[in-house]
Amino acid sequence: VTFSPVKALIFLSVALVAAKARYWTLFLDSHGLTPSEIGLLMGIGSLAQLFATPIWGLLSDLTGRPTMMLGVGLAGHVICLQAFLFSGIFSLPVVCYGIYAIATGFEGSVSLVETVSIANAKRTGESYGGQRWLASLGFGVGGLLSGCLLESYGFSMLFAWTISVGLLTISAAIASGYAVGSPAVSNGASKKEEGEEEERGLAKLWLLLRTIKRAARDGAFFNLLVNATMFGTLVNMVDSMMVLHLQQAFNISKSYVGVLGLIGTISEIPVFIAVGQTMKRRGRETTMLFGNISFGIRMGLLAYIATRYEGTNTEFSNEDGDDEKIDTYLISDKIMLLIALAAAQSLHGFSLVPYWTGAVEASYALAPANLKSAYLGLLSMAFFTMGAGAIGSIVYGAIYDAYGGAAMYTTGILVSFVSAVHLKLCCQGVSKGTTAKHELKVKSVSLPPCSP
Repeated sequence: VTFSPVKALIFLSVALVAAKARYWTLFLDSHGLTPSEIGLLMGIGSLAQLFATPIWGLLSDLTGRPTMMLGVGLAGHVICLQAFLFSGIFSLPVVCYGIYAIATGFEGSVSLVETVSIANAKRTGESYGGQRWLASLGFGVGGLLSGCLLESYGFSMLFAWTISVGLLTISAAIASGYAVGSPAVSNGASKKEEGEEEERGLAKLWLLLRTIKRAARDGAFFNLLVNATMFGTLVNMVDSMMVLHLQQAFNISKSYVGVLGLIGTISEIPVFIAVGQTMKRRGRETTMLFGNISFGIRMGLLAYIATRYEGTNTEFSNEDGDDEKIDTYLISDKIMLLIALAAAQSLHGFSLVPYWTGAVEASYALAPANLKSAYLGLLSMAFFTMGAGAIGSIVYGAIYDAYGGAAMYTTGILVSFVSAVHLKLCCQGVSKGTTAKHELKVKSVSLPPCSP
């Protein structure tokens, strides 16, 4: 395995957001927000990403510098997130929602990790999985380390983590830009003819609107976006609401939540390495269906765990009259609970990786040659922003608040089944996509090709 600033950027950028992805719901819970309120706040942030994510992709295409755009976006995210160090912000809902929306808008730049992974793979001759597993490792390691820090020092470490890892990420982005060099030169792009004007801001916005319109009219890609949105809601459940459920229902420590995240990461790595050959033999559609089925099995196991163990913890009043949770499990039951959770997490790689890799490859193949990042941005928007973000946060937060964890996971089984049926009936085009030869243009000026 060879290491480079680009690979360091892939690892660090995901490690940066891992702490927030894993423990943000617990942080909000510590400030007295209900699951429904948590879901609403996260949903508002996701709506901000709905607009921001494709813009980051378009900026990457226009500048030809996805590594630099990734660094700029994450820097803005880190700065905005520090406002939540002040607990008084939660007494000002409008300010709270507004700052969080801006922070998550900047966070939308993390979708460029996929662009950087694919572009660097094509530049170096390595596979996509050979790049992308570093992001999985970053998410697992980042979640584990930040969880241990939070367990020992409290939620202030959540913000210390974002600052320290954020500085490393920005440094890696700068180093990646210098290491790769000018994308226009490295790809042999011709210089602009004399007299041609630079694209103006309004022209870029118009191109973004044309890109979205074009994607909506592309039947194969549109169905891919719909399916990715459905599947993405499941990711919210295991990355956000499951963490809240484990803490509230089972009093699972943050450190063990980090261990569960690392188990999921370890399960991703061999699948990322092998999934490329699987797609060559079976096609993208079959590979994505395998991920759907695996996720349904995972949801079934989590539903069983919730049904078997939820509600067995009790509360008692301490000397100050405050309610505190204590473990009332038998030691054997506690061990079996932890083993069952670990088993469910071991399915993470087999459920998420085949689907997401197939979707990314399909998006990259279906996109016009000069809009690779923009199309990947739209896919990330559908998967993470709409599915895992807005829809997943609000819907699953409300279900968990009203009916408990078992009902939430059972809903996940149904969503997984519907997504699989839709993929089989409506998304045959994902295995037939080929890179489009034509390009959208602004003022007759071809946009620079994507490059890390």
